[in-house]
Amino acid sequence: AYLDTAVKLGAPCVRIWAGRTASAQADDDFFQRAVAETRRCCELAAKVGIDVAFEYHRKSLTDNGASAVKLLKAVNRSHCKTYWQPNPELTVEENSRELEAILPWLTRVHVFSWLPDNTRLPLAAQEAAWKHWLTFIPREIPLILEFVKEDQPEQFRQDMVALQKWLSHSVCL
Repeated sequence: AYLDTAVKLGAPCVRIWAGRTASAQADDDFFQRAVAETRRCCELAAKVGIDVAFEYHRKSLTDNGASAVKLLKAVNRSHCKTYWQPNPELTVEENSRELEAILPWLTRVHVFSWLPDNTRLPLAAQEAAWKHWLTFIPREIPLILEFVKEDQPEQFRQDMVALQKWLSHSVCL
């Protein structure tokens, strides 16, 4: 049903979760089941020309670069990709290393500004970090703006203006 819907919508990619267990707590059996299930998803998606991409998220098998790469390599399907988003609990440098690790599989990026306690900020509050990360992200990778402060439409517009400004200047970086 998900793939039928994706085909009808013309979606090029279906996002999936790599479980709800942190990579540090996942045993080998859990990992192997995730690999098998992802391969099955990939086989079904390939038949209709759609990629499968993991959500890159805390408390999953894609909660860090090393674990995400391990999973992506184990699945070993060309149309199995991953999203990326910064982990607000990590430093800019640590997030940069995470991003660099998964770059060969990167398909989408979630753009937002959070504190470690998940408090939402205006995107401009993390301008230096995002300008840095944008130097790693290939221009053809779609950026998805989400989780704006207080879910306010005006904040979304301000965040979009900031992101567009950074992107227009990034060609000069």
